[in-house]
Amino acid sequence: MLHKIILPFTHLVSRWLPSALLFSILLTFIVLFAAIVFEGHSLGIVVDFWGNGVWKLLPFSMQMVLILLLGSTLADAPSVQLGLRKSVQYIKSPIQGIVFVTVVSTFASWLNWGMGLILGALVAVEVAKKVKNSHFPLLIASAYSGFVVWHGGLSGSIPLKLASPSGFLSKLTQGEPIALTDTVFSPLNLLLCFIFLVSLPILNTLLLPKISQRVAYIADVRQCTTFERWGWKKYIPNLMLGFLFGMFVIRWFASGGSLSLNIVNMILFLFAILAHPSVDSFLKSVEKSVKSSSGIIVQFPLYAGIMGMMSSSGLTNSLSLFFISISSTNSFPLMTYFSAGIVNFFVPSGGGQWAVQGPIIIPAAKILGVPVAKASMALAWGDAWTNMLQPFWALPLLGISGLAIKDIMPYCLIVAVWVGTITSIVLLWF
Repeated sequence: MLHKIILPFTHLVSRWLPSALLFSILLTFIVLFAAIVFEGHSLGIVVDFWGNGVWKLLPFSMQMVLILLLGSTLADAPSVQLGLRKSVQYIKSPIQGIVFVTVVSTFASWLNWGMGLILGALVAVEVAKKVKNSHFPLLIASAYSGFVVWHGGLSGSIPLKLASPSGFLSKLTQGEPIALTDTVFSPLNLLLCFIFLVSLPILNTLLLPKISQRVAYIADVRQCTTFERWGWKKYIPNLMLGFLFGMFVIRWFASGGSLSLNIVNMILFLFAILAHPSVDSFLKSVEKSVKSSSGIIVQFPLYAGIMGMMSSSGLTNSLSLFFISISSTNSFPLMTYFSAGIVNFFVPSGGGQWAVQGPIIIPAAKILGVPVAKASMALAWGDAWTNMLQPFWALPLLGISGLAIKDIMPYCLIVAVWVGTITSIVLLWF
């Protein structure tokens, strides 16, 4: 079984892998020195690149804080707790739990990446609380593994930007948008999504260690509160606020609006406020959930600074051009995939990565005769692939679960190897 292979990695990671915050600090100085050594910039200039980028993710950081906070607050409501318990009532064994969590997370992430991150973690916690002999770190890793399909799904930044005729992309594609049928619903993308929907649950079950090595869920990590019975009059403010959120969401979709991160937060706010029996109940749950968002608040500015150094110094361009220089028509999608996977460590944002790599990848694809849609989706999958090794997107799950990155990384490493191997084969063959 794979758990025997992963055991040495578990010991190694537990001893040497830095915390998510320390990882981001180390990454910051690696990029700083690389910009000085390889791009020839002075220390002062690179520090300026860093400082000018630090606060550029503030709106996105707030979105992520809210999606974590509201998701946790919603899960804390007594009615939702009952629903989550019912959703896992037929799960009887640890293996069934792993399969269920992985499938739910994968499908939800394909629909919307924000929903996939939160829903997968919440279901994993419920399975861990219900099923005896569950291995909690693997359940959370399984929830995170489903996130690997997000950029091939309906909320993927790159396919959505390709489908829009506005922005810098219009000049690169002669103003012609690329329909989702050529990206998200293309045979190549659907094949990859199907392979991972089927294979990841099986792979994760093979990683389950023997009973003596399993770690149970610690009930006090995110303990849910049972609130006292409130009079119905105290529910009126919840209904009033819920009415506003609900009316806006309905009008948004009725006017042709699409599912964005802001709308996901609107929906979470709507259900969270309605699920609690009073404003005080809602507020107490919010206060309890705030602690889990501390990692996002502190670390996202650091990653924004890294992104600033990567793009402004020219490191991203140099890395992309290197992979293009060693590419042929057949190998270009694969080289794009590898370059995107590497860049993702330093620019862990699909939209941000597309902004710096897109203008390089698209002209090169045209010169080599590679379909722009295929090259772009290779970039999208490369961005998603190394998320399994990058703590940035794991922060919401870690906040909900109370685990550290080292607890799930050995399992994520195996998933990353599997995803990288399969995607490379498909990109070369298809």
